[in-house]
Amino acid sequence: MAILKEIIETAYYISGIILVVGVAFGAKQLTLLKKDLNDRNRRAAAEKSIEYLAYFEKEIVSTVSEFGKSFREEVATPADDRYLFNKDFRLTTDTLTKEIYAECIIKQRLQIVTVLNRLEFFSAVIESRITDEELLYVPTSKLFCEFISSNHVFISLLRDSGTPYKNLVSLYLKWSKRMEVEKLKLQVEETQHKIKEQGTDYHSSPPIGM
Repeated sequence: MAILKEIIETAYYISGIILVVGVAFGAKQLTLLKKDLNDRNRRAAAEKSIEYLAYFEKEIVSTVSEFGKSFREEVATPADDRYLFNKDFRLTTDTLTKEIYAECIIKQRLQIVTVLNRLEFFSAVIESRITDEELLYVPTSKLFCEFISSNHVFISLLRDSGTPYKNLVSLYLKWSKRMEVEKLKLQVEETQHKIKEQGTDYHSSPPIGM
């Protein structure tokens, strides 16, 4: 009986070791699997980013350029509409001056909606998080935000009439805020650099004997 008890205890001990080793091995495999999955997702996101960067350059840059050229030919000095900007991107025609309203009509005739639809599609892709947003932000954000900012009145009128452009507005608000923060950080860095250039000889002199 003693021998049998010893055999059973040994078996339990060995099985415990095997269980611990198995759990550790399983955890290691799970970690490797997660890493492999993350690597694959990153690669897939990078590939998608390259794909949509090409889309931006081919389908958006050219249409934005053509629209801008055509609009400048018809409106040499656009009206200042910055005071109408609001983060909700909603306006009604009765809030517009005759000049601004006339410019909106011209923009519609020049097919600005085509550009906006492409920007909405591009924004939806980024907001869906199937791309690496960081890879797309640097080469596209300036043109994207400048175009939205320049045409916020037209977009606001469309949104008020039922065309949401939800992704376009969401991405603009995020990217424009980021650009502003980056601008402020740069100003801080430049200020700190200028302060260092002044040295330390501007401090008050201590009293004699101190």
